[in-house]
Amino acid sequence: MSIIEVNAKSVQVENENLLVDLIKLGDEEGMLLTEAARIFEVQETAIWQHLKRHNLESSQIVRTKLKELRNLGVIGQRINRATFLPKETIRALAKVIHSDSAWAIYNQLWAVAEKAYEFHTRPTNNIEVLRGMLDEISSQNQRLSNVEHRVEVETPRLVESRIEQALTDHQTFPDDCIRVGEILTDYFPGVARAKVMTYLNALGHPRGSHVHIDDNGLRTVSHPWKESGLGAAADKLFSERKVLKETAKTIIWHHPLAGTMREYKY
Repeated sequence: MSIIEVNAKSVQVENENLLVDLIKLGDEEGMLLTEAARIFEVQETAIWQHLKRHNLESSQIVRTKLKELRNLGVIGQRINRATFLPKETIRALAKVIHSDSAWAIYNQLWAVAEKAYEFHTRPTNNIEVLRGMLDEISSQNQRLSNVEHRVEVETPRLVESRIEQALTDHQTFPDDCIRVGEILTDYFPGVARAKVMTYLNALGHPRGSHVHIDDNGLRTVSHPWKESGLGAAADKLFSERKVLKETAKTIIWHHPLAGTMREYKY
């Protein structure tokens, strides 16, 4: 009887659903290193560096179990090596990566279940524990609200909104530049915004410059992408990306500059 169990669990990150393959290897639960790199949006080499630097636990999947993972559709048929990271290692990675999305993913995968188990198995004082859990949830919601506010104010999305405002105010937007929304629909349909931005940055695609001054005299400088060369960049991405995994509903692609991408079949 196989000791490998695979459980696909959906988590929500920045209003997007992310499907994560959890693996139970014997008594330990965790995920593959490649999956950790994908959900935390870092390179696999960065994961290896953290494992070595912080002496985190990992183990190589033996050849007989690799076949089981292939049969379950977790890894591609040509993959001949895979590294398993237990839950405690994933928690440590979320800590050292130290991003809001990393903690949000870990909490949705394990933290809630751990607290529920602790509540049901503790013999006394369950009411106080429940109150503490509710207070913590309320505190987490407040922190998430603060994070969402910072995201709205500080991320590159604000640049696009200011560009829109500049157009409304009849200020000139550079003729040789293009807005992010148009880049996604015209050149990279079906590819997530974050992956496109990562790819263009890694590619060194040129940017323009746009200055907008609002009614209060606030001067905002943005750097929209130049449209020239986007067609070739898109062709390069779609032609060079490789299929890592395909199921009835999704295709997992990988490109060395953009990382891992998930495409849903319709």
